[in-house]
Amino acid sequence: MGLICGGACALIAHGKGRSPIAWFFIGLVLQLIGVVMSLVSSNRRQIDYVRIQQDQENRRLREQLRQERVKHETLREYTMRRLDAHDQVLGVDTRSLQALTTDNPQNLLPTAELANPASPTPAPEPPHSDAWYFEQNGETRGPVPPEVIHAMLAENQLSGTTLLWSDHLPDWRPAALIPEFQHRAT
Repeated sequence: MGLICGGACALIAHGKGRSPIAWFFIGLVLQLIGVVMSLVSSNRRQIDYVRIQQDQENRRLREQLRQERVKHETLREYTMRRLDAHDQVLGVDTRSLQALTTDNPQNLLPTAELANPASPTPAPEPPHSDAWYFEQNGETRGPVPPEVIHAMLAENQLSGTTLLWSDHLPDWRPAALIPEFQHRAT
């Protein structure tokens, strides 16, 4: 009886990724109790498979997070360059802590206007960018000129629900809600 139980334990243990020799001796000594123990023991192969799948998913998510960080850092640098260009045109320094923390709005005016407040000159219009970004398969694409967006809408590569953004928009919007692309968006 001990040899049969030992053999059964060894076969069950081998199928679960455990040591068949150790389980043979457990079955030999404990007989039916050893068989029951080998049946209720966890499946090492299944546990290892789940762990490998989790590691691969974690690796994929870390890479996706890294790509998002790179994308956001690039957008932040682009925005800072644009703000610096606007500051230069307006003669304002918004990077200094003093300019941002003061309650006096006169500190935010260009120095030429402070010298002669009676005749303010209108600030030049900031340059308008034609760069468009679009969302495709969960990723941000662009910048591209509006002609590319028109062509992609015409070829049904983008739809009316595709999210678009340009620097003159406060946030991402579906193509169908942007007047420039409404006639193409379906």
